[in-house]
Amino acid sequence: MNFKKSIIVFYVLTTLLISSCKEKKDAVELKLEKYWLMDFEPDNSIVYLSLLHAYPDKCNSGLQCANLYVCQRLDNKDSMFVFDISDRQGDFIFEKKSEKQGLFINKQNVQHWNKNSVIVNIPTGFKIPAKIEYIFATISEETE
Repeated sequence: MNFKKSIIVFYVLTTLLISSCKEKKDAVELKLEKYWLMDFEPDNSIVYLSLLHAYPDKCNSGLQCANLYVCQRLDNKDSMFVFDISDRQGDFIFEKKSEKQGLFINKQNVQHWNKNSVIVNIPTGFKIPAKIEYIFATISEETE
């Protein structure tokens, strides 16, 4: 009888642990007036990044959503958001690697977005700091 109770408790705890590890993501509209639009330095058309987190576009409601990449600029170590509204989802970005290196934004790959908000899929409870830099662009990867 004790053995059966132990198995049941183990099963329940394991199920709770697994279900709590899965992050529920919701489509959220971010108002961009809280953040700063990133600008390129006049003498540099490339910004190198380290990828911290990637949240792919998973909207199925017919809305135009963006991939969200939380990155760190390598030149000044500032955190920033990169929104990618293209249909392309580079598999290399969503690979399970912590702080993925060798990524960059070329000034030629900046996307024009004339709206004051964007829809992204982020985990419930995700806190977004005010005054963070953002840009709409496609991230590229260095090839050897």
